[in-house]
Amino acid sequence: LVGDLSLVVEQVMNKRTKYTQSKMKLKDINSLLDELAALNPNKRLRKYKCKGNKENIRPNEANNTNLAKMREEWFRKVIHEKRLSPLEHKWLVRIIMKKSEFGIRSASILRAYSPYANGLLAADGNLKRMCDKLAGPDFE
Repeated sequence: LVGDLSLVVEQVMNKRTKYTQSKMKLKDINSLLDELAALNPNKRLRKYKCKGNKENIRPNEANNTNLAKMREEWFRKVIHEKRLSPLEHKWLVRIIMKKSEFGIRSASILRAYSPYANGLLAADGNLKRMCDKLAGPDFE
């Protein structure tokens, strides 16, 4: 588990979710990834509409802070609304981390799962212990 964020995400989601399989199709996952790619300021993609983008502006016209918030919102939507299984979370994280065009770093992914994740990881440096703490009752 050490050093593999996707495996740690799968382990944490095993403890936190009751879903064993989602009803999402490959085209749905592809659409989600297109939304995420549209939030990269270095790409000129279609407009993306979300709570943080009320003006429906193109990502390259937005400032980086707004884009970071929009990406975090995207992750929250995927985590809380799409009802993916732990295995599906693992593979989604692997896809995102492999594709640099999404402009996502592990800190953004961790922040979407928990606002305490980056602080705990910085203090301890152990990804597994951080996830064990976050999976506990103190952080639900």
